[in-house]
Amino acid sequence: MDTKPAKKAFNYNYPVVVFLYTWAFVFLISATTIKDSGSKIFPYFVSGMAIFLATILLLKNLFNIGKKEEFDFTGTAKATKYFGLLVAYITAASIVGYYIATPFYLVLSMRALGQKNYKVMIISTIMVSLFIYVFFDLALDMKIPQGILFK
Repeated sequence: MDTKPAKKAFNYNYPVVVFLYTWAFVFLISATTIKDSGSKIFPYFVSGMAIFLATILLLKNLFNIGKKEEFDFTGTAKATKYFGLLVAYITAASIVGYYIATPFYLVLSMRALGQKNYKVMIISTIMVSLFIYVFFDLALDMKIPQGILFK
């Protein structure tokens, strides 16, 4: 018979609370450098909400309030790959511009997320790219970044 006590599962909410508090206080302190008092409202609000929500999460875990959460990291590899794809897209867009990088990113991201129908991927990519061009370039006269190769 095994007399060892069961190992208590690690509660991932505590590192999240620490991260939220740290991020919120750094954001709050950096917002004090903004000269215009009206422009400080949004960073103060976001920091305050992060602190408030982190406190709720902390209290919920300290006093075992609500349903006990179980963490499942089965999708971590897929999320990490998608994050790498996003970083590659941002890098590509800054080099070759939005209109060249975006169609590749859309097709690759749809494929990474499980879309198998290439017809849907191509039509969606064309429609999104066309919509962005018509709405931002033509209707709003906002120029989309061209990248450092085409400046």
